[in-house]
Amino acid sequence: MQGEVRLLTFNASVFAKMGNLMEGESCILFSIKAGLCDGILLTSFMDLYAKCGELINSGQLLGEISSRSCITWKATSQSGFIQDGSYVEAIELFRQMLDSGLKPGAEILGSPLDACMLLGALQIG
Repeated sequence: MQGEVRLLTFNASVFAKMGNLMEGESCILFSIKAGLCDGILLTSFMDLYAKCGELINSGQLLGEISSRSCITWKATSQSGFIQDGSYVEAIELFRQMLDSGLKPGAEILGSPLDACMLLGALQIG
């Protein structure tokens, strides 16, 4: 089972980079039918949806991940909302992450700062 989850995670990542939502969703359907959904795999699917511009689906998956890490939050904000030009939403996600008690590292801080810069909201950043 663990090998299958790793393979699905890898495939979701490849399809996300290619912007191939149709093939990515076939991975999602397979994983649901096989009962292979863990937090890492769901984060990969969330990243897939975000990179393919399916921000609502990405946000819904974020709500289904019970133990969120900084990587989980970054997958949504950096991959999706900033790429899509939804800077206000990206900043709001960052605020939600802070409210959840997570302390972002330097690799995470770049995303909200980019959003602030692109938004022109220097008073926020």
